[in-house]
Amino acid sequence: MILGKQVKDVVANKDVLKESEYPTIYQRLLDESNYKDGNKVPDATALYEEAQTMMFAGGVTVGDTLMTGTYHIVADPGLYLRLKDEVRGVWGDVGKAPSLEILEALPLLTATIKESLRVAPGACSPLLRVVPSSGTVISGASIPGGTVVGMSSTLVHQSTTIFQDPETFDPERWVGAESKGLEQWLVAFSKGPRSCLGLNLAWCELYIAFATMLRRFEMRLDGTTREDLKWRDCFTPYYPGRHLRVWCEPAFD
Repeated sequence: MILGKQVKDVVANKDVLKESEYPTIYQRLLDESNYKDGNKVPDATALYEEAQTMMFAGGVTVGDTLMTGTYHIVADPGLYLRLKDEVRGVWGDVGKAPSLEILEALPLLTATIKESLRVAPGACSPLLRVVPSSGTVISGASIPGGTVVGMSSTLVHQSTTIFQDPETFDPERWVGAESKGLEQWLVAFSKGPRSCLGLNLAWCELYIAFATMLRRFEMRLDGTTREDLKWRDCFTPYYPGRHLRVWCEPAFD
């Protein structure tokens, strides 16, 4: 509803964009100088779809990963304390946050983010592709041209042939020499030329958000169980349960 009103206001009067404190996607998409070779400025429907993509592709997926990872971290006291100690080791003064580059060098935090990306559903529906007219071979099977194919990251991340005990949240699987073979199977952002444009921003958000919660707060679950995190596929996951609840107390030292 919020995005629909934004688009309606912009289409009715483009001058409202001048009131924005910073450039938005609407300015760029409505700038006629960006279009050549017969391409046209998008209409209201196209603007609305672009706004939805920017909002949900960049927000819901990271939010769900943070929620899922936070549950598993706080539910495992040993992992929780190890992560707190690791983050505290580079973030001594609670009022002076370290740089992203320093956080990226923390091995357990990095492994925990990878595991959070693996177990969080993300874009859970298969991403569809059309096989070229010449046909192709997928996993040894000949697929004729024009066939619609798709693969979900959830199916890859929960595969027992790739990941040992995939139902278990285990950051250790990403630590050590053996983990190198798993990197190719972390497909939370898809792969290839159609992979997520916001990959680097998402990683940045995950490092900063996880580290901030671990350093600035003492956390404990408020009755949340794994059953509360059950979801169903609505392209991105829909959680019908009570969702995640955590008690947070400020950490001052």
